[in-house]
Amino acid sequence: MEYSESTIKGCEFYEVTCSKCGSNYHRVKGIIKYAFLFLEYVPCYPVSRKLVFECRDCKNKTDSSAVSAAILKKADDLVFSMVQFIPKFMGILLLIFALGFWAYTNEQENQRSTQYVSSPKVNDFYHIDYRHFTEALRPHEKYKIARVFDITDDIVTVRFGSVFYRYKSNTSQGLSSGQVSSAQYFEKKEYQFSLSELLALRQKNVLYKAERPTKNMLHGVIVIGKNHINIKQPPIETAYFPGAPENKKGIAFLQANYLIDNDTRAFDAFKKSAELNFKYGQLNLAEMYLTGKAVSRDVTQALYWLEQASKQGFSPAIKKYIFVCGKEPTCNLDNFYQQLSQVGVNYSLNI
Repeated sequence: MEYSESTIKGCEFYEVTCSKCGSNYHRVKGIIKYAFLFLEYVPCYPVSRKLVFECRDCKNKTDSSAVSAAILKKADDLVFSMVQFIPKFMGILLLIFALGFWAYTNEQENQRSTQYVSSPKVNDFYHIDYRHFTEALRPHEKYKIARVFDITDDIVTVRFGSVFYRYKSNTSQGLSSGQVSSAQYFEKKEYQFSLSELLALRQKNVLYKAERPTKNMLHGVIVIGKNHINIKQPPIETAYFPGAPENKKGIAFLQANYLIDNDTRAFDAFKKSAELNFKYGQLNLAEMYLTGKAVSRDVTQALYWLEQASKQGFSPAIKKYIFVCGKEPTCNLDNFYQQLSQVGVNYSLNI
């Protein structure tokens, strides 16, 4: 803490005799000493005050200790007022306001994070204290960014980023730099967490922050690259198969976040593609039924279209069907395997 002074102009005063020239004609000024932090023109609080009597004839200054208490009280009342002291608390008031605003925004952020974890969506980002998962880390390897790649029922599939961060705040910088939009940023290995497990990580502050992109953007930068959107795109050589143009159109609509009804138009395009027996369109349509995007969530419809794609020997659809079916009490995997065998699909080679 540092200190400075401000001078109050004061008034004419005739009740003090100059010890040098004998004149009673004085100008009395007030001086307020105040504490400040960093910025001198933003005082934190007043420390002391004093009066200065200056002779108008010889400019001699009379020490206030040589003036009687009654005269000092009278001069003090003339020079100082409450209005002059209030601005001297500006720094403290600003600090209280800043702390209050920080606490408010921090609480809002915590509430949003808990809400996002409670109702996860694909492409949500999690800020993770990775020390919870392993002790085999170097001292600076503490925090990571994770991203939600898939949600099936209450099972959330995430991938961790390949970059470690030393401080919690560095993960936000990792997002704001846009490096997470790179296709190589996230590891290939996937981890499945139940909703209750994610909430437990949130409660332990292992998952200390969750963020949800808007139109593929966070902090003013793109964080979801085109290759990161949770859709299945066929290789170039299948581009002219029946249903391929419709699937391509559905992908384009999903990426067109500037359109109000882009999800609905994507669903319609995937449905046309699926009905033309295009396996990528069938898988993408199933994903929309599972996530409830642009349509009410319907596991039965999702399993139906996954089965249609699986019958074409489509490994991603087979894996997805087995995963979803395993969580549905009424779903019979033996029947699914039998259906694959009947159409000549060796599912053991496609998983």
